[in-house]
Amino acid sequence: MRKLLFTLITLFSIGLIACENDDNKNNPPNNSDFGEITLKVTGDLNANFSGMADFHLLKILNTESWEVNGHNYNPQTFSITISDIAVNGASQRPKPGTYTIGSSTNADFSVDLTYIPDGDFINTVEYSTSLLADLAEPAENRGTLTITSSNEDTVKGHFECTAFRIDDDLNIVETIEISGEFTANKRRFD
Repeated sequence: MRKLLFTLITLFSIGLIACENDDNKNNPPNNSDFGEITLKVTGDLNANFSGMADFHLLKILNTESWEVNGHNYNPQTFSITISDIAVNGASQRPKPGTYTIGSSTNADFSVDLTYIPDGDFINTVEYSTSLLADLAEPAENRGTLTITSSNEDTVKGHFECTAFRIDDDLNIVETIEISGEFTANKRRFD
């Protein structure tokens, strides 16, 4: 269920970006409209990624999520979301400072990375700092996010964390270390 929800949110986000570029289908997005993100991944997956980054506040019923989203295109080989989720509360753009990364229940932010080998969405591999087991027994923090500047239009920062891939029985089957930096511009819906 969690994988399906994450996949749907990722596809919805990609769809919104694609809709903004319908007039220029053959041209890649203008990088001045989007920010940039670079990632280094080590462990059970070793890769370097770079692409565009943006941020937004998503409100669905009584849940708010402030997110930095990053991905590449042509082909898309990764998608990453750094999020602060608030149920029955308010989520907001963070001020400069250092924040914890871990489970959405016990840390300031959580991180979800989707690896898309060769742009093949059927074979995606998902890694997360949040585990379902955290609901019963919260784990220690899995990393830090440092926001170096933050205003209404642009958020800059860097982060490092440990993320996991779990099997259908909720066993950890892979562990990765992610480090990255980003300059994310506010997502425009006009």
